[in-house]
Amino acid sequence: MNAAHSALLNDVRLYISQIGGLPVKVDVPGILFDANGNRVKLGTKGTADSLNCIKGRFVAVEVKTGAGKLSTIQRNFGRSVERAGGIFITARSVADVETRLRQEGLA
Repeated sequence: MNAAHSALLNDVRLYISQIGGLPVKVDVPGILFDANGNRVKLGTKGTADSLNCIKGRFVAVEVKTGAGKLSTIQRNFGRSVERAGGIFITARSVADVETRLRQEGLA
């Protein structure tokens, strides 16, 4: 994650907080070890950068900067979110998030 990506992600999370949403920092997928030293996998590959609850709706935001594009696994995650009734946003700016959330009646 580069500085521009981190800055945009922080701005998106701040915006979501300001409209009353609950942003959740996501640092998965990853691996932990249980008490016996066994590896335990966490998370789902392709999970969006920010998972949020806004007025009871699940909203996943994948931040992209520069020429960054969604990977196949990220597109699949987004489709899964939408099939489950959630909202998936690819954001190159906070305005992208704001526009989509207004369309959904959440901002």
